[in-house]
Amino acid sequence: MSLRKNHLTIAGVLFAIAITLYVIGFTSGAVVVSVLAIVVEIAAWIALLSDRSEGSVPGGKP
Repeated sequence: MSLRKNHLTIAGVLFAIAITLYVIGFTSGAVVVSVLAIVVEIAAWIALLSDRSEGSVPGGKP
């Protein structure tokens, strides 16, 4: 699964897990999973906005 193509799905699943944890009383776990979802989303947008094609190596041939 490519982070670049499925970032909304991954973040959505993580937020669903966070909501479930919050509902059953694991507030600190919900916060941790929410932060993880935000980090995944930011990383995906950085990957989407970068000029590198998937699998390329910095300094290598395009």
